[in-house]
Amino acid sequence: MSSLNIDELVAFFQEYRGDDYPFRFHDWMEFNEQVRVAEEEANRASRDVLRTTVRAVDLEPLEDRGSPDHDDSFLTQELIIALALFAAASESAREVSSILNSVLADPESFNEQELQRAIEEASRVWEGTFDLAEVAVVATIAAALVAGVAKVSTGILQGVPSVQGVLDGMRRVAKFSTNAFFNEQVIPALQASVLEMMSGTGAMVAPDLAVVRAVLDRRLKSVPYWRVVANAAASRSYHYGLLKAAQFQGLRGYRFVAIIDKRTSEICNSLDGREWHIADAVNLMERVAAADGPGAVKEIAPWLGFQSIQGLDNNALRDLGVMVPPLHGNCRSTVVPI
Repeated sequence: MSSLNIDELVAFFQEYRGDDYPFRFHDWMEFNEQVRVAEEEANRASRDVLRTTVRAVDLEPLEDRGSPDHDDSFLTQELIIALALFAAASESAREVSSILNSVLADPESFNEQELQRAIEEASRVWEGTFDLAEVAVVATIAAALVAGVAKVSTGILQGVPSVQGVLDGMRRVAKFSTNAFFNEQVIPALQASVLEMMSGTGAMVAPDLAVVRAVLDRRLKSVPYWRVVANAAASRSYHYGLLKAAQFQGLRGYRFVAIIDKRTSEICNSLDGREWHIADAVNLMERVAAADGPGAVKEIAPWLGFQSIQGLDNNALRDLGVMVPPLHGNCRSTVVPI
């Protein structure tokens, strides 16, 4: 595979930086510093991508929401992780598309056996996707954790085994999620479109294969998926660093703080202002980091709809694992030690 493509990153920014775009920054100096920290740990190719991207795209600063508790520090790291994953996925998608489209190009010679062999080959290619982004992603996950620590302490959590465990766990979940994208998002959609085209006819015709190729291209360019993966990795790492540092400072509790605006989810709005013990949250997050894949994470800290938690008290929410951001994809909520 070739190096990451800066044109893809710039296009990503230009298309997804509207009012509903979750990556916003309240302090340009802080953003530049976080990019510098991530760059120091990244390889040369990743450094060039990140540096050129932030200079090439006109990002807008975060509007002042007027809340002293508001804190969007981890959204900086979320941006970098999303960029790295999106760029790596775009690189893999080109090779994957070439493999699969070679089978879908000729309706006269199409057969399901050849498609299955192409899918297996494409899956092997996709397994290398995370490797393209790993250096930048791992460095930025660490930067998110350090940013969380910095909110409550001037020190660094050195020599604490659980910290490295959390970093390793966040990396592992990000890799699982990257690999799962092709198997759980792309392949089912591709196979379903093929079956739909063949139903009732037993044969493919040229217009039908064009539809199948369109489904493939659309799925491979699914930007929202990488935003969700990045949000989960950055938010969990940041809030673990914050709460672990607060625990070391002798603090015992924290308050859940939602960003209240027109985009606030019902579940975050309902939890705004609730308070829990830091020890319970730290324990939950360390269990998430030790989980064996996204499926296990969903059992430990599930993303539930508001109807599922409506009326529950804090103890019940704690037992469910619903007490620390993120509570859903692209979650902007945070916590404040008390």
